[in-house]
Amino acid sequence: MSVGEEQRAALFAIIDLWATYVDSARESMTYSLEHLDSTRFSADGALVDALRWDRLIYLECRTSPLEIRTGLEGLPATPPNLTWEWFTWTKDDDWDYDDMQEFVGPLVEKCLEMDIAVVGVDVDGDGFTLGFIEADRLDEVLSLAETAGAKIVVHHAGPPTRDMAWSRWF
Repeated sequence: MSVGEEQRAALFAIIDLWATYVDSARESMTYSLEHLDSTRFSADGALVDALRWDRLIYLECRTSPLEIRTGLEGLPATPPNLTWEWFTWTKDDDWDYDDMQEFVGPLVEKCLEMDIAVVGVDVDGDGFTLGFIEADRLDEVLSLAETAGAKIVVHHAGPPTRDMAWSRWF
């Protein structure tokens, strides 16, 4: 699969809007595009590579809530006034991926109070990504993602509605 100019431009525009460290994220995207494996290229994978440990963390489905929290706290994009007083999970041995909404729901609510959206980039396999973006940038990033052929995951505290394209819920 080759990457067209419109797709390429959209990928870089997403980085320009979303990345904290734009230069290093652009370098990562450039590398992904210059070393393109035409049989395996994924816009989603290239975005995860470019934004990982800047705006996103990648997690395996068996990752516990405490590990998720620790990963999110390490992101430069974590809202500085995000507190975790709502985080009460203490039974990691009882954790199951099906319990994810118990973690994500309250996180989304707290972040929305600060005009921050909890998002990710869709990944194949046994994992997922979580990260943050300013709410006023979300619509533009979602529009660019459609052009780029990437699926941005917007996490919601409530049940999904039919008109929320490019979103997935736990």
